[in-house]
Amino acid sequence: MKRIIIMAGLALLGHSDEINILTMKCTTCHGDRFERSALGKSEIIAGWDTDKTYTALQAYQLGTRNTHGMGRLMSGQVGSYTDKELWSMAEYITTLKSTPPKAVIHLRASSIHSATPTPASTVVVPFSPPVTTPVTYLAATPIASPPLKPTMTLNAYEQTILTTYLQSLPGRMVSPKGTHTLREGQKFYLRYLKASFGMNGTRFSSEHTTAEWEALFANNGQKFIQTYAQRFPNALPVLTHPAMLDGILSVGTFAKEYSSDGGNIVE
Repeated sequence: MKRIIIMAGLALLGHSDEINILTMKCTTCHGDRFERSALGKSEIIAGWDTDKTYTALQAYQLGTRNTHGMGRLMSGQVGSYTDKELWSMAEYITTLKSTPPKAVIHLRASSIHSATPTPASTVVVPFSPPVTTPVTYLAATPIASPPLKPTMTLNAYEQTILTTYLQSLPGRMVSPKGTHTLREGQKFYLRYLKASFGMNGTRFSSEHTTAEWEALFANNGQKFIQTYAQRFPNALPVLTHPAMLDGILSVGTFAKEYSSDGGNIVE
């Protein structure tokens, strides 16, 4: 019985880790528990029905949904996920409850007929987080099904995201785990970038010489992030996510190993 309980616990831990990885790209805009309106535009999706969420995610992946002008951004977010992973995310989102926190506000009422103010009273009101107005989107363009064509360009809001992130890179610390390994870079590329870039690892790494890759990945990969975000806008959510920086720098190790003048062949 003890062994069964332990194994069940490990299984649950694995599922939790998987969900954390799958939703990592989502939490910046939607919140850790999907309690926020993404960019002040979308509905709060915490607690959505599983079928409804899965259908929406699948439509974004296929490029057939463009709610609030978010189609291209969302297509890049979920483009590399399998149907099983989309369903796991949908099931997880269903378990979350959309219950906004409450703030206590102290109000002092006064009577226009009396010089004596009414004592302070405490009123509990629903809390609504402030919504900042994002940069206006350019006119919506037809959404292409992945793999995406490099002829697409960043819109005004996406360009702002990229510029702001690039400005933060010089002082950004990378986790002190040592060198970024070739194997990690290959796995990261296949998992998070291949679908958006529309090319396999061999073709990607052979785009530049070793020296060119060195220059692109210098200074926390600033030039790489800028260049490839401009070429492949759907990769923007991955390229500008702070938690992804380690993986991106590992991609640099992978690219340099199999560069056009490196003489190595991707396994």
